[in-house]
Amino acid sequence: MALEQDRVIIRTILGQLLEHQPSYGNAKYEPIFDTEHDRYQVLLNGWTDLKRSFAIVAQIDIRDNLIWVQQDNTELELAKQLMDHGIPKERIVLGFHAPYKREFMGFAVGNS
Repeated sequence: MALEQDRVIIRTILGQLLEHQPSYGNAKYEPIFDTEHDRYQVLLNGWTDLKRSFAIVAQIDIRDNLIWVQQDNTELELAKQLMDHGIPKERIVLGFHAPYKREFMGFAVGNS
């Protein structure tokens, strides 16, 4: 699969988050799509009443022809979405799991 196709798939999947903004407070989901370094994030940014809301909701990176799911605080199941879009399990690294656990997950292990 070509790099540009990977990028389109990732932007499409993360774009789904942007369609459904939080229903509380003034916090919004914001994209940070860095195609130069192949790092794609969606942040929660804003305020809920008097409390600051800021978090990385999702992050997917492309490194060494592998798709690294670094953070998945969504209900989308990002790895499943990637597979549904044609990216094989063997190219997906669940980066939010410790390296020693990855070999038991059925996904790519990757080099931390």
